[in-house]
Amino acid sequence: MFTTSDFPAENSRTQKRTILIRNRRPQFMKNVIKILFVLFGLIFISGCDDDKNQVKTTSELYSEHTAKLLNDITDENSSSSYCQNIVEPPKKGDTFDAQEFLSEKEFKQFIFEKFKLKNEKEYENLIGIKQELLIDEKLLRDGLNIVSRKEFYPIRRYGTTEKARDDFYEKYPDLFFMSKPIFDKDYKIAILDFGFGGCLITTPFVYRLIDGRWEFD
Repeated sequence: MFTTSDFPAENSRTQKRTILIRNRRPQFMKNVIKILFVLFGLIFISGCDDDKNQVKTTSELYSEHTAKLLNDITDENSSSSYCQNIVEPPKKGDTFDAQEFLSEKEFKQFIFEKFKLKNEKEYENLIGIKQELLIDEKLLRDGLNIVSRKEFYPIRRYGTTEKARDDFYEKYPDLFFMSKPIFDKDYKIAILDFGFGGCLITTPFVYRLIDGRWEFD
């Protein structure tokens, strides 16, 4: 019987091939890991680009610009800086609160005048006429809260106790009311009925975006 010692040259070549294979394995694994890192990196970057390039919906933009409007008109530099709580406006349908001062027809005439509209199509293309408003409270400044109508309506019902009302207003001091804001398509002009005390009994206010801040017109 032959042994490897009987073929020293062949044995030497076998050992060298074994050593070479062993030496190549770590390098091969390193290359595989590098390739995987590159692939994961490309996938991550692609995902980030998709997020950046994602087009926001009209409803999302409506919510963001409404929050910006409310932040600007109630900040420390405004006459409504003491505003802490706002009863949410209607989400659909009428743009005004139930205690509106103008009729729907009068309000529409007001919109046509302030936005200098020419026809019904331009009216319907305004942001807020048809859109549902869902305010993202995370976008509101610190100290400003939205009070749901579900929580507000019970205190207005006949038979509600005085204590229930007192408890509500203690929980939500400095309570304001607002209508759904109406914006032009470029978000440069806004019309909003906004007030303190429970009744929207004034002609809606007109605001203009000036140098990145909403200002009373």
